[in-house]
Amino acid sequence: MRRLITHRDARIYIAGQSFSIIGDSALWLAMGIWVKILTGSNSAAGLTFFAFVCGCMTAPLSGVAVDRLRRRPLLIAANLGGAALVCVLLLVHGRGQVWLIYAVMFGYGAVNGLITAAQTALLTALVPGDLLAVAATGAYCRSMASNYNHIGRPAVVSVRDGAARLLLHRETIEDLLRLDAG
Repeated sequence: MRRLITHRDARIYIAGQSFSIIGDSALWLAMGIWVKILTGSNSAAGLTFFAFVCGCMTAPLSGVAVDRLRRRPLLIAANLGGAALVCVLLLVHGRGQVWLIYAVMFGYGAVNGLITAAQTALLTALVPGDLLAVAATGAYCRSMASNYNHIGRPAVVSVRDGAARLLLHRETIEDLLRLDAG
C-alpha cells in the first residue's frame, strides 16, 4: 500500500475517485430529497435511484465503446456530457417536471457506466501492474466464477506484509477439458 501511495499517478487517481464518489452520492441523495419535496411521495423519491440503476444497465454497451475508442477523449466527453445532463435540472420548477429528474438520473447512470469502464481500462496505463490487485472481492470472486464458454477461473493469491502466496492455481485449458468426453 505504501508503494501505491508513493506513485504520483495512483495518488491523483485515488484522490479524484474519492471526490467523484462523494459528488455522485450527494447527487443521488439530493435528487431523492428533491423529488420527495416536490411530490411528497417516498416511492417517487426512490424512483430516482431506480432510474440511475437502469441507466447503469447500459454498462455492457459502454464496455464495447471503451474497447473501440480512445479512452482519454472518451472520458473527457463523458464527463462533459454528465455535466451537461446535470444542467438540465435547472429546468425543473415543479412537480410537473419530475420526469426530467428521472431522465437526468437515467442518463447520469449511463454516463457513470461509461466512465467506470473507461477508467478501469485506463487504470492499467496509469499504475504499474505490480501495484494493481483486486482486494477483498467478496461475492465476486472465484466462488461465483463459472466455466461458461470454457473460460478458466483465475488464480487465488493471498498478500500479506508485501509477500504474495499462491493459494489456488488458475485453471488451464487442460483443466477445463479434462472431464470432456468428446
